[in-house]
Amino acid sequence: MDIDLSRQRSGTPIICRRCKKPGHIARNCLDQFDIRSMMTDERDDWVMGLLTDLDAVHAAAPVEASAEAPAAAEEERSEGPEEGF
Repeated sequence: MDIDLSRQRSGTPIICRRCKKPGHIARNCLDQFDIRSMMTDERDDWVMGLLTDLDAVHAAAPVEASAEAPAAAEEERSEGPEEGF
């Protein structure tokens, strides 16, 4: 019957959306990370690690600062609010 044809497995393997590995779905992924199951100390260490990694990325990025940018910001502050408000 045609109903049974729709239930047949296709030739493409199942691929996990989380780890992109074939053979399982995200719900059954072994690479799961659930912050709700962490203890407070573990969570604090994890957050500090993320912040450290973020600081390292920002420190490695070149800073492009021009001499005109601070002067333009200073001019905007010195003008004050418009009176027509």
